[in-house]
Amino acid sequence: MDDICDSVDTVMEVKQQTADIDTVLKKGGFRVKGWISNKPLRSPSQNEKMDTATMFQGSVEENVLGSTWNNQSDTLSFKVNFELINQITEAEQRQPEVKLTKRLLLSQVARIYDPVGFAAAFLIRAKIGMQVLWQTGVDWDEEPPSAIRYKWIELFKEMKELNKITFQRSLCCANATEPPMLCVFSDASQDAFGTCAYIRQKTNGNKYQVRLIAAKSRVAPLKQLSVPRLELQAAVLASRLAKAIEQESRLQFKSVKLFTDSSIMLAWLQSPSRSFKPFVSSRVGEIQSNTDPSQWRHIPGEVNVADERTMEQWTRILTTA
Repeated sequence: MDDICDSVDTVMEVKQQTADIDTVLKKGGFRVKGWISNKPLRSPSQNEKMDTATMFQGSVEENVLGSTWNNQSDTLSFKVNFELINQITEAEQRQPEVKLTKRLLLSQVARIYDPVGFAAAFLIRAKIGMQVLWQTGVDWDEEPPSAIRYKWIELFKEMKELNKITFQRSLCCANATEPPMLCVFSDASQDAFGTCAYIRQKTNGNKYQVRLIAAKSRVAPLKQLSVPRLELQAAVLASRLAKAIEQESRLQFKSVKLFTDSSIMLAWLQSPSRSFKPFVSSRVGEIQSNTDPSQWRHIPGEVNVADERTMEQWTRILTTA
């Protein structure tokens, strides 16, 4: 059975909620194994007297949506399995090389479960790398060319850095002076397109706090598309993400803004979708259904946080391999 994950504003609300859930489940013969919170909820004496689930105290780490939650620091982080990376490091010291087949590479990439998209900027490089392997015609149990193999080794070594990345679990800040704003960015290149969403709140001292909510990335199709059309694909992804966050979040956003560095895509949004050919028409229509064109803004490419210039390196490898 899945864990129950929830977030409330005060300790009193948590106590009431856990008590209610314990009561309802007990009527059906079920019992929660234990509750974990970032705040102390009950004293040890209370746990002994009450016939309810245990309130774990101290530092506890639990898996939440592919990430590890530390209840003491109230942060989310990654725990990447280094088995293949350690094998590569040991093999380099002994000279013999580890056989990196397409099957093994895909298996290693699939171990990183990231539905929220905290590691989207990193994983898109692996997705592009898998696409490169398909384009080169490498079989499942065959090693890729040396240039591609070298890039994969470097990428796996960088996986260790994921364990150093942490995110605040709470999206809202305690000293906010106004409702939050939802900011969604989209961008594309010839190799991939993606989107990321941030929450922005004004705090005391006329400062702003920004936190990542979610991100999504997609590899560009093998059938080559123009950059404006890929930017349009990214905008579709951004509009879907913005709509999903608005519908599923309990937060009341002061406003929702979407950003792109494509002037052509913005011009398309200002026109009726039926005036374009099918590819553009269907996507413009979906964006206009999910968002209002007035919510979109232009942002220079060099400051677009959805930009990932490292995507282009795989194309250079493919042409030189």
